[in-house]
Amino acid sequence: MTYTILAADSESGEVGIGITTGSINVGGLAPFFSIHGDIATSQAYARRELGAVMMRVLNEGGSSADALAATRTNDGANFKYRQLAVIRRSGELTCHTGTGCRDWAGHVVGDGWIVLGNSLASAGVLDAMAQAFCESAGAALWDRLLRALEAGRDAGGQSMADGRHTRERSAAIRVLADNLLPCFDLRVDLHQTAVEEARRLSKIIAAIETYNRLRGEHPPDTPAILDWESAHLNDPSVPNVLA
Repeated sequence: MTYTILAADSESGEVGIGITTGSINVGGLAPFFSIHGDIATSQAYARRELGAVMMRVLNEGGSSADALAATRTNDGANFKYRQLAVIRRSGELTCHTGTGCRDWAGHVVGDGWIVLGNSLASAGVLDAMAQAFCESAGAALWDRLLRALEAGRDAGGQSMADGRHTRERSAAIRVLADNLLPCFDLRVDLHQTAVEEARRLSKIIAAIETYNRLRGEHPPDTPAILDWESAHLNDPSVPNVLA
């Protein structure tokens, strides 16, 4: 019950993932990140060990195809139940949707991006995600990833085998800058409308990154967090740091 986008932005040098599902804690289960800034996901019948296998290959300089081949060797007969994708910082990518993944399941590969999902309402979910991502060229990568998730949700999202719609209860978006450091990192868990909550939080996360850079690079010029938030965040839902 998951739909995902992985993408590299050749202009900014950023690479990122956006993922949402009816399962809990997807941000702690599916995505993996190499020391080179490559990204992989292990989903459907997710197995963390396969993420570790892919990271080992990528950390050692292997290709995305090498990483996927290593999981096939490691997983044996269960490989048909997995949905796996890898994107390297260069934009090189590969994907696998096993025949044992719950319908509808599949993936679409484009120029520097992959959309994939399982237990979806239809193939149209991925088509909508791809269209939203491509049509938002020029926007920040994190926003493009989120737009793709929103489009997938609006196209029907996830469903059970009997056609019942399932909620998105967790979501994660993470973008790595060209220096390999996270420049956008958002997770939502145990929420009845996780994609909507991700959109609300995204505005806060994007804004606070300015403060975090200031605090790290110019400590003497950094105002107290309460003063900065009062001047720059216009969101009453942000709790006050004072008890």
